[in-house]
Amino acid sequence: MKFKLTTSVIYEFGQRKDAAGNPHQEDSLYPQEHVQQSGPTDSRLFIVCDGMGGHDAGEVASATVCEALSRSILRRNTVEGPFTDDDLRQAIADAYDALDAKDTGAVKKMGTTLTLLKLHEAGYTIAHMGDSRVYHIRPGKDREHTRIVHVTSDHSLVNDLLKIGELTPETAKTYPRKNVITRAMQPNMDRRSRPEIYRSSDIRPGDYFYLCSDGMLEQMEDDNLCYFFSDEVAGIDKKTALLTDITRDNRDNHTAIIVRVDSVEGEAVDTTTEEVTIVAERVRPNYANTTETNTHQAPEHDKAEEATRPAVTEATDEGEEEEEEEEPDSSLSECTGNCPLAPYFSAYYLRKAIIVLIALLLVAFILTHRKPIARLLKNPLRKNTTEQVDTPRNHPENTPVHSPLPCIQ
Repeated sequence: MKFKLTTSVIYEFGQRKDAAGNPHQEDSLYPQEHVQQSGPTDSRLFIVCDGMGGHDAGEVASATVCEALSRSILRRNTVEGPFTDDDLRQAIADAYDALDAKDTGAVKKMGTTLTLLKLHEAGYTIAHMGDSRVYHIRPGKDREHTRIVHVTSDHSLVNDLLKIGELTPETAKTYPRKNVITRAMQPNMDRRSRPEIYRSSDIRPGDYFYLCSDGMLEQMEDDNLCYFFSDEVAGIDKKTALLTDITRDNRDNHTAIIVRVDSVEGEAVDTTTEEVTIVAERVRPNYANTTETNTHQAPEHDKAEEATRPAVTEATDEGEEEEEEEEPDSSLSECTGNCPLAPYFSAYYLRKAIIVLIALLLVAFILTHRKPIARLLKNPLRKNTTEQVDTPRNHPENTPVHSPLPCIQ
């Protein structure tokens, strides 16, 4: 398949500032063309990374991954030639190697989310880690007729709780730990997190791809996106202008790449649509308190412990007043540092833990007192059947008998 594309970019600081009070940007993107206005592009590779601030050099992590990924993919692949999962995995490995080389050894490691879109002869491939997203949108005449063909699923605590029914979409909006993500790229980890991959050949002229960091979605619902990408908002320039205007006062950095498919030539070599969910490398999470600054916070991993749960990365948006998305369990916020119990303190796990504890105590009691219990079961207590006849107190039977005193001579 061959494409003609037009792109536009939104690249805003939001209200994020550094320690000196200057605007601070931790998002990175590829390519960096058309930042101010839309235009045709020869690129078929698009990347958005959201660095984890509040840690050591989140902007370094996002820029390193962006640069290393694009360099690796472009070195191995032609613009619209084949692109396999092996090509992607190799590029991810190269990006990790570049990230490892930038590691300063800080306790709170830098890190970044990842969203990647690659168009090729078989259609397109999406890879992502974290809570930045990729949308594939098919416009209609209005928002009701505009369809989201595909959207990536966030690797975040709040999304996991939504899936198991612990949160509703409404309660998720104000959840106190909604800055916690469960997958990210970090340097020198024992187990490297892997991306979730989606492939499809369903591309039509007029389709849009929308890559964005989570800062673009602070006050944005999918229904709003359907309006902005419908035919009611004509042209990519107007869409970009409206999206920029509505997110201008967002607290976090917000970055987006808008890709419009102008034309599609030829048919896909492989006409399959497939989603590959690659399980993240599992390590024990280490929660840290959210800071007052507006940042993603990366997890620290215990290298000696066997992996049991996904790595958890915590992000706090600047100006975000502790609107996180975990259940209001005070025990969770009190468990910090190297505490391994933090992720189990949600109500869902707490109930299960109590049930298991009660069952263990019951088994221990039975084992400890098994002999008395066995005797009790074998010879149950019964009422004494022997009748006792009450007799008057002055009855001879109740009169004590005194033996005669010995005679004293």
